[in-house]
Amino acid sequence: MTESLNASVKFPWKIFSVVLIGTFLGPIGGLMTGVALPTLSREFHVDLHTTVLVLLTYLATTTFMLPIIGKLGTQFGLKRIYVSGFLIDVVGTVLCAMAPLTDIRYLAGFRIIQALGSVMVFALFSALITRYVPQERRGMAFGLTGGMVAISMLIGAPLAGILCQFAGWQWIFWIQVPIQILGLIIGVRFLPTEDGGEKQHYNALSILTWFGITVGFTIVAETFKSGLARELLPWLAGGWVASLLLFIFSERRSEPLFEYAIFRIRPYWVCALGLLVNNFIIQVWLIFTTYYLEDYFGFEQMRMSMTLSLSLLATLISAPLAGRLVDRIGLRIPLITGLSVNVGSMLVMSYAVHSGNMNLLSTAIVMLGFGGGLYNAPALSSMMGSVPDRLQAKASSISSLTRNTGFLLGASAGTMLFSFLLLQSGPEGRSYMQAMQQSLIGPQTVPLPNFSFAFAGLLLICAVLLALVTLLSLSLPDKVQRSEA
Repeated sequence: MTESLNASVKFPWKIFSVVLIGTFLGPIGGLMTGVALPTLSREFHVDLHTTVLVLLTYLATTTFMLPIIGKLGTQFGLKRIYVSGFLIDVVGTVLCAMAPLTDIRYLAGFRIIQALGSVMVFALFSALITRYVPQERRGMAFGLTGGMVAISMLIGAPLAGILCQFAGWQWIFWIQVPIQILGLIIGVRFLPTEDGGEKQHYNALSILTWFGITVGFTIVAETFKSGLARELLPWLAGGWVASLLLFIFSERRSEPLFEYAIFRIRPYWVCALGLLVNNFIIQVWLIFTTYYLEDYFGFEQMRMSMTLSLSLLATLISAPLAGRLVDRIGLRIPLITGLSVNVGSMLVMSYAVHSGNMNLLSTAIVMLGFGGGLYNAPALSSMMGSVPDRLQAKASSISSLTRNTGFLLGASAGTMLFSFLLLQSGPEGRSYMQAMQQSLIGPQTVPLPNFSFAFAGLLLICAVLLALVTLLSLSLPDKVQRSEA
């Protein structure tokens, strides 16, 4: 009966095509820029640490803007903000492609404009799906977006390498422009025009201190990951804490930046926590598996990329599958299964790293991608389906912020935990930790047994975090229950 009912529900493919374009553009743009960093370093005649500014400005801008975009979407309607995002994205991307080689700060500045457009698109895709896709087909929609993200990431890295080698770094930006224009045209043509919502108020102190939190946290995360300006770390950390305290004080007054009623909805905050933890472990896995395979086992770039891509291939299969399962059998089974598979992937990966078993490591990588793909569609369906209509734009932007925060925590807190475990790995633990802090990690400075001890321990911590999220998720409803908060 359920299957025949689902088949009879018309799917809004014209509207959804705009969402798919935006979902494709977000990951591929960031990934190609990351792959192009060595090329940018050579072309602009700067070191790699300076080149990271191109990533930091983008990441800080998107993180800062996410809650603001939620308020703008609530006030002006989803279409106006989403379509405007494509337009600004086109302008920013063209400027990036035309950035003069005299100073990389031009490119970093143009990336801010590009980020402003991109965040207006990917912050609201969940709200668009929830608004226009019938509940009976919503799982499939979120599953397809998960598959599109996997396709984007699979294409992004090799495409960036080819473009940088044969066409020039500018083409990593030029190639995005036709897709952005297509999204703009289809968005103008097919997205329904909405009346404006309730007027939003903006607390200047909250916005200012939120800016301090996001910029500070982004820089601190990158400092831990790549050794940028470590001598400034105590000052950066102090400024971040001060901004956080002022932000808390400001948010307790009227007109807060965040809509805290959303966090009182259990399905929303539990699934948001799950997305944060999942992205945390993905970042941890990506950073330290790269070290493990390249520095200790001598994998060449192509072989390492193919090994890591096993996770994306598994997601490409499991994400649409999860969407179909959500529509047919409900949320709980695919959601709990996805979390459980990821717990298992961390345990298997920990043992594989400890024992040096490459076959087991590859199996764990596939499990991680498969579990993540199974989890995302039911988690987003549960989150967005449980939020009242008037809070959809804000809830969508906060869900994107949750994923960003997970990646940042993986880079900062994950590296801190790894350093602490290195300290415990043997009599020379302190020297190993110092090598890690100076980005000098490798067989010459940190022996493989000590690296494996710290990495395997970090993966066990990830397994515990996922297990806690799994326990919290056991009581979630099988069907979406919209709150009236």
